[in-house]
Amino acid sequence: MAAEGHAANRLILNEALANEPGGATSLEWVEVLNWPDTGGVVSLDGYWLIDGSDTTQFGGTQPIPAGGFAIIARRALGESSFESRWGDNSGAWGDHPAESFPLLEADISLRNSSDTLLLVGPEGDTSAILWMRDAGDGISIERIRPDRSDEPAGFGVCIDASGSTPGRQNSLFPVRADLALDSVRVTPSINGDDDSRVVLAYVTNVGFGPVGSALIEAYDDRIPGVDGDTLAVIGSIQVGGLGEGESLTVEILWHNASPGRHGVIARIVADGNAANNTAMLELPIPFESPWVVVSEFLADPEIGGPDEWIEISNRADFAINMNGCAIGDSTGLSVFADTAPLMNPGEFWVLAENEAAFRAHYPEYAGNLIQVANWRSLNNTGDRIRLVGPAGEMIDSLSFRGGNGGNRSRERVDLAPILLDERYWSPSAHPDGATPGAENSVAPINHDLAIDSLFVTPSEPEWGAALRANAHYKNVGLAKFPPNFGATLYEDLNPSAPGTFLEEIARFVSSGTDSLPVGYSGLLWISWVAPTPGVHRLCIELDADDNADNNSLSVTTTVRHTEPLVIITEFLADPTPTGPGEWIELFNTADFPISMYLNRIGDSTSSSVISPFAGSIPPSGYWVLCEDEAAFTSYYPGFDGLLFEVGGWRTLGNNGDGIRLLGAAGEIIDSLTFAVTHGDNRSSERTNRDAAFSQPGDWTASVDPAGATPGRSNSVNAEDAGDFEISVAPNPFYLGRGEEAEIAYRLEIGERLTLRIFDRAGRLVRTLADDQPSATGSTTWDGTSEGGGRVDPGPYVLLARTEPEGTERKIVLVVGP
Repeated sequence: MAAEGHAANRLILNEALANEPGGATSLEWVEVLNWPDTGGVVSLDGYWLIDGSDTTQFGGTQPIPAGGFAIIARRALGESSFESRWGDNSGAWGDHPAESFPLLEADISLRNSSDTLLLVGPEGDTSAILWMRDAGDGISIERIRPDRSDEPAGFGVCIDASGSTPGRQNSLFPVRADLALDSVRVTPSINGDDDSRVVLAYVTNVGFGPVGSALIEAYDDRIPGVDGDTLAVIGSIQVGGLGEGESLTVEILWHNASPGRHGVIARIVADGNAANNTAMLELPIPFESPWVVVSEFLADPEIGGPDEWIEISNRADFAINMNGCAIGDSTGLSVFADTAPLMNPGEFWVLAENEAAFRAHYPEYAGNLIQVANWRSLNNTGDRIRLVGPAGEMIDSLSFRGGNGGNRSRERVDLAPILLDERYWSPSAHPDGATPGAENSVAPINHDLAIDSLFVTPSEPEWGAALRANAHYKNVGLAKFPPNFGATLYEDLNPSAPGTFLEEIARFVSSGTDSLPVGYSGLLWISWVAPTPGVHRLCIELDADDNADNNSLSVTTTVRHTEPLVIITEFLADPTPTGPGEWIELFNTADFPISMYLNRIGDSTSSSVISPFAGSIPPSGYWVLCEDEAAFTSYYPGFDGLLFEVGGWRTLGNNGDGIRLLGAAGEIIDSLTFAVTHGDNRSSERTNRDAAFSQPGDWTASVDPAGATPGRSNSVNAEDAGDFEISVAPNPFYLGRGEEAEIAYRLEIGERLTLRIFDRAGRLVRTLADDQPSATGSTTWDGTSEGGGRVDPGPYVLLARTEPEGTERKIVLVVGP
């Protein structure tokens, strides 16, 4: 490697471990760094390592790339060596990706408390490493900056968690191209725009060498301190070259900064060290306009009522962070919770004295509700309500005299004017006495048709007969309602999440020609001609008018099963201790899906709900209801059908019991009784799916090789069984062509099959089936004997016999060469 030269390169002593870890005595080592700023590849050939009286000269060493390392160890390989401690302990160096740097061995004996090592190049260039104190057990001494002189102040104790950094960058090294964000602050915009701000970020180059360019970004964390919210981009700026140790201030204009509390984040997009790339500032931006107003309040609740509450509304076209804002009366204020979300445009919030009391009184309320700690009680005889911003500024206020009684709120007639006096407030006109989270009832609404009740006739509908949804409507607007209004009947297909998936059933369009006067009411109805069995959530919705809040109502009804459309087709009542547990299979015989919501399964004495999340079983679809899902899937690993573990499973008796499938209204959909079980985890299968309610004779043991057919067609289907038949094809078959004889058969249900092959002398050649339960199926003979050898060409006799019927068939089977 001498040809690569040393003069253009500089090898420096970079790190040393003098105080060996634990009680080891041969783990001392020194690290050499090829400082990348002074050249390219270099080796240690011709270099001397001097440790007091110990000197070592190196030759025939591996090259060290620019920025690369080499280790000189007291013991390189073997027991208690550098390789055993910092390598992969294989006894060889270089056989592991982490062992990518040269490892050499030399005579060194380092003193823990103080020592000096010297590396001398062939041309007289030197590098020293020295320390004046004990770094501690297993902790190395590191060079702080590789481009500084070999002075004691240039070395320090390793701060890496492992205690040392052999073969990698020192823990004390500064990072190349490392910009640091020292701080960030926000000032008003100099252009006089009250809605704009300037983000000032202070940046310093704290790394090695100059930084050519960097991108600085600023974000608005609109809910500081709350995980998961979305950051809004403020802006970004590209900065030019910055020398080592130099600083600058960057300015990013923040347009249309909304009022409320903000977290401003400045970030360097990417450099050599991400740990110092971010700075954050929390600040409130005052409300310059009353974007949020008090829109409704209840000051005099009755005992047992919702307690006091105040509704506020965001009238702006942008979201506002209300954290740090406060609500109160004429004497004091209480600050909102810091975990409140953003208040979206047009959104209503309710600030409550007691959340539990409020929700109990208004169970349908689905808006944002905030319980305010240290609530300032409003006087029933009169008081003042104040809404104050995060900087202490007044956002909105009002004064009132007395309450309305009867848990009736006071509503703001017009949400546009600011700081309204009592003339602009009126008692709620809503039938419930208040409209928390919704448009006020006293606001002008011209065309407003409302549905105020909904019921189904007959009250207990049955499958096969139509039902009728009846809705009572009323004109509650300020003007006559146009004629020929319409309504739609929907089925809500996801009762657990109302309104997410509606399927239209039928439409209603009024036939009148006159407008409906204010206060006029009537009854409309829509028929559902063919409701399917099960639980249904029905919704009637009026066509759009000026107020959508009162245009729809929902009702839940249960259509009773009048025929066993869903039947029990298979069950396992006596599993072994290591088997799949008990289970029951259902099958939908109908050509439409059937809701199984709130249906039940059980034995002869009691039943349990199949699943609170059960949906619809599809046409010709199977469901399996099981006692233990883990045991079932472990025993049938290939099962990929729909499986439900039934809570409170009703154990089936091994010596006989009954099984009942019940509808949501308690009606029996299907049932059976059984007296025997089959053991060995073999299920009982229904032989005829057409029977309305099965009898014991309609059931027999599964003949499937797996012992059961959960989630698929039964192995004992009566449509496939019949008189004993057997056939062979091809006959003859030729071994030289690789042919096999396929033996197809059909048996009566409950029969067992024996198939044997004999030669012309009557000797048994091969048993293909031995008294095994079976049904329609097939097997093959490949022309081999019981021992596995090929038979000679010629005629053979296939003997087939069924039990207990005792029927026999013989077929001559010819084997060709």
